[in-house]
Amino acid sequence: MNKFWMKLEIIGYSRAIGAMINQPGITAENVRSLYEAREEAINKLAAMKAEAREKRFGKTMASA
Repeated sequence: MNKFWMKLEIIGYSRAIGAMINQPGITAENVRSLYEAREEAINKLAAMKAEAREKRFGKTMASA
């Protein structure tokens, strides 16, 4: 379930970036912070996937 929420968070950041990028009054720093937060969420999701994969295949290899 946590992976699902992380995917939604990444989609939210992407939508916010797209909506804000050409708006007047939005600085480059605002958009840059969204890019950084999205990248952090992507890295967390990758770590969660790697951990799940390791658990799944680790159990399979141990039982074989």
